[in-house]
Amino acid sequence: MVAKIVIRSILIGGVIGFLLVGFLPHIESDAAGYFIEIAIIASTVALVMYFDFKRMQKKYSITEEQKRYMLFGGLLLAINNETNQTFRVVNTSKGKARALLRDWWGITTSTSAIDTAGDLSKAQMHTGFADDVYNNLVIKDIFNPTHEDLQKLRPENAAQVDRIRHGLFTCSQAVQSLKRIGYTESDFAEIKTLAAWDYGRTTFVARFSAHSKIMTATDAWIFIQKAAENAEAAYDSWKQYLAAYVLGRCIAYGEFLPIGANVFNQDSAYSRTPFKYRDIPK
Repeated sequence: MVAKIVIRSILIGGVIGFLLVGFLPHIESDAAGYFIEIAIIASTVALVMYFDFKRMQKKYSITEEQKRYMLFGGLLLAINNETNQTFRVVNTSKGKARALLRDWWGITTSTSAIDTAGDLSKAQMHTGFADDVYNNLVIKDIFNPTHEDLQKLRPENAAQVDRIRHGLFTCSQAVQSLKRIGYTESDFAEIKTLAAWDYGRTTFVARFSAHSKIMTATDAWIFIQKAAENAEAAYDSWKQYLAAYVLGRCIAYGEFLPIGANVFNQDSAYSRTPFKYRDIPK
């Protein structure tokens, strides 16, 4: 967005600046005259750039409540160098966004984007598997399960032995990392579902699909809001939600996404933003 504003402002401001110079009284062609002409053109470009930036800011601005929705997918968006302060994808080209959706999700059409975002917003992607492993193994401190331990899982899940062992190994690392920033055993015991991993990815899929013109912005917001509302119902706080998000990714994909203690400091968006809608100051 910034690059487009700069280029457009230089072109428009330059033309206007040259026209202004042309209509002004004749300036002698000496050093002072050239300096004045350059100053006029540069000032015009700067003004055009300023008003263009303000116009774009207003066009893509979102409400405080919508910014809160965005935070539910904040960790995954941050990995992809995107902000939670706007709905518009800023740092990823449409071509790259389409490639990510195609290669990671198999999303190439409006139907596939809507189906995927819908499943994620209802925690119907990897939550069943992750919850089964978490509630029957992780919460019981079983990170190296025996054959008998695996029989506690649903048959379709127990059969995925390699996936389970890889996920548990990554999850054990995540648990220790979370403990180092203040999480306790009781915090983990209070987590009943790892649906946060699905809810959090809803925002990524919806925003990138809208950016790629595969999904409308209206549809995208429907899924983002639904995922946020479901997350509010499933968790009590950002702290609980983010732990479930990290652990869900570990078990489902065997990938650890660390979060630092600064995510909860007084200046962080998570500290400044209420988790529950009802807690937002009126």
